[in-house]
Order: sequence, then structure tokens, then C-alpha cells
Amino acid sequence: MANDRVIIPSELEAVAENEIRRLANFYDDIANEVGVASRSRESVFAHNSEVEQTWIECSEFYYQILYESSAHIRAVSKFLMHVAEEARTQESELQEIFDEYAEDILSQGSSAPWDEEPPSYPGNTEPDFAT
Repeated sequence: MANDRVIIPSELEAVAENEIRRLANFYDDIANEVGVASRSRESVFAHNSEVEQTWIECSEFYYQILYESSAHIRAVSKFLMHVAEEARTQESELQEIFDEYAEDILSQGSSAPWDEEPPSYPGNTEPDFAT
């Protein structure tokens, strides 16, 4: 994979917050455009019923997009927060495993398992590569 690095929960939360903020700003911009268009409509097209009907349909469409988008933002936010919580849980579990392993090593005294000599058995000799 191209991106195999581990994302820690705080980074994931920051990414989620930035993405939610970016989406919210995008939909705020749409809402502002709808507001500007609404004011223009009132002044320019007040007496034209066909344009008025088209405007109503467009407005309903934009508001439907905004409604669905806000639902999408909430769903994405909820999912990302769930992922962050799961990452925090896994991080805690890994830390506990590491701590237990470190305690086991420290409780064995000054020698670690990898520092011990292999057991010697009859006929268990080092190979002589010189011959």
C-alpha cells in the first residue's frame, strides 16, 4: 500500500474535524448563494409566475441538497468519531500488552530471554566452519 503509516487517534480526530469543517463551509456557501439568489428573485422576478415557479423548484432542490448534506455530515462525523474511539481502545489494549510484556521481562531479573545461552545437550556442539 502507498500509505501504510499508522494514524493515531488524535490525528484521526483532527482529520475528522477538518473534513467536517470543510464540508460545513461548502454547504454554508451554497446556503449563502441561495440567499443571494432569493433576494435577487424578489427584486427582479416578482411579477413573472413561470420564473417564480422555476425559482421555487430550484430552491426546494437546493434546500433538499442542504438537508441531505447535513445528514451526510452528521453520519460521517459519527462514523469518524466511532473510528477514533475504536483506535483509542486498540491503542489502550496494545499499551496494556506492551506493559505486561515489559513487566515480565523486568521480573526475570538482569538477563533478558535473548541474552541467555542456549541449553547444551550431549553432542550439541558449535559447528566448525574452518574445516
